[in-house]
Amino acid sequence: MKFLYVDVKDRKIVSLFKTTSGRILKLSAKEVEEQKKKHWPSCSCEEVVELNEALYAMGRYTQDKPWWRFWI
Repeated sequence: MKFLYVDVKDRKIVSLFKTTSGRILKLSAKEVEEQKKKHWPSCSCEEVVELNEALYAMGRYTQDKPWWRFWI
């Protein structure tokens, strides 16, 4: 899986991944954590790095302040 970007679907933050078959997956943070646990024992290092990158991007997206609250 290749991490593409973070998006919003039904008011929830999701990360988009492209599989080797070309299919696009939209995963929530919980689903990304589950995939990380699944790939960790098999030592799929490339996929674990991609999942960590997605989790970091999703976390950064939620921590940033909205543009209209720049004075706080």
